Amino acid sequence: MAKALFRNRLALPPETGEPPVLSRAIAYAPLVPIAASTTAAIVLDRFLDVSVQAWLVASLLGLIVWVASLRRNDLLGPIAIWLFAGGLGGAYHHEWRHDFPANDLGNIAAIEPRLVRVRGTLADEPSVRHYPKFDPLIARPREDSSIVTIRVTQIEAAGVWQEASGLVRLHVEGTLTSLHAGDEVEVTGWLYQPHGPMNPGELDYASYLLDDRIRSEMRIPHSPDSVVRLEPGSWSIGRILGKIRGWGQRGIEETLTPNDGKIASALLLGDNAAMSSQEWDRYVRTGVIHVLAISGQHLVVLGAFLWFVLRILRMRRRSAAIMVAAVLLAYALMTGGRPSAIRAAVMACAVCAAILLRTRALPANTFALSWLIVLVANPTDLFTAGFQLSFLCVAIMIWTKK
Repeated sequence: MAKALFRNRLALPPETGEPPVLSRAIAYAPLVPIAASTTAAIVLDRFLDVSVQAWLVASLLGLIVWVASLRRNDLLGPIAIWLFAGGLGGAYHHEWRHDFPANDLGNIAAIEPRLVRVRGTLADEPSVRHYPKFDPLIARPREDSSIVTIRVTQIEAAGVWQEASGLVRLHVEGTLTSLHAGDEVEVTGWLYQPHGPMNPGELDYASYLLDDRIRSEMRIPHSPDSVVRLEPGSWSIGRILGKIRGWGQRGIEETLTPNDGKIASALLLGDNAAMSSQEWDRYVRTGVIHVLAISGQHLVVLGAFLWFVLRILRMRRRSAAIMVAAVLLAYALMTGGRPSAIRAAVMACAVCAAILLRTRALPANTFALSWLIVLVANPTDLFTAGFQLSFLCVAIMIWTKK
């Protein structure tokens, strides 16, 4: 009955007839036009800066038209759903980049640095950035530094702690080895506003950080002692994954040589800060930089290996599917949750879900599902090269195979 109703909503003829090409394509992959309409709305909002109210009106209009067309047998209903999804996508993107509370730390930051003291929790694991120590072209070698994002909760003003909010990117000279995601900290440092492009065509660093809802930065020179842990973080999925990643990094450092350890950390754990810029340049010049970046390639290899081992151990298909899906999703999140890794993890989870439900995972629908989930996690990922190249390659493989 459900199948007959769905075919009726898309104006498809009975099973014995031949459906129109457009209706047949929509019935085969209904998530594809939804992903396309959402993407179009996000692009329009990016370049035209449409207000949230306008997007919500469009979404409401789509909902009203859909309700009014429930008894119709044409494509008006699906088109209304696409308008509804596009309105929500545009409003979500606009709010992501432009809607911040009045006490956001970005409203306090200015171009000129100012000394402040804030409290908050670590939003991610501290990342150590290494610099070359023996470069004859550098008169004063730079010390290794740590970078971490803090979710601010309070700021000190005239000796009184006041409520605050927002994300701030913290740069510390030295390593923060004892801190982990979720820890509550107190930080004293220089607060400033990220700079825009210095020259025409240069990277807009402020816009780059804004894509992650970061509107301010803090710098602590000379020593990490100004970062004080107040309370250890409570156990959460992010903290557990960060602990596992830290355990893996320490194991690699203790087992392998420094040069091999840096490559292994980047290859297995997605630790891009383990190698210096000169070491990354070697892989850029040789054209194999994609091997070190955690992407779908890594997850496909890991998933195939796990499936092979679990089947060798005679684990049932459905149990093995659950195990593979859980491991791949956890690995994608542990290595940084990049769009390419999340895309591969979602598509793998869809295939595993099809095994559990004893059905077939349609490539186009699975592709669109992963597209939408990545946009929900961060709608601005749509404008990154990693997102575009990853999905483009998969689209070519799906729609050009014979």
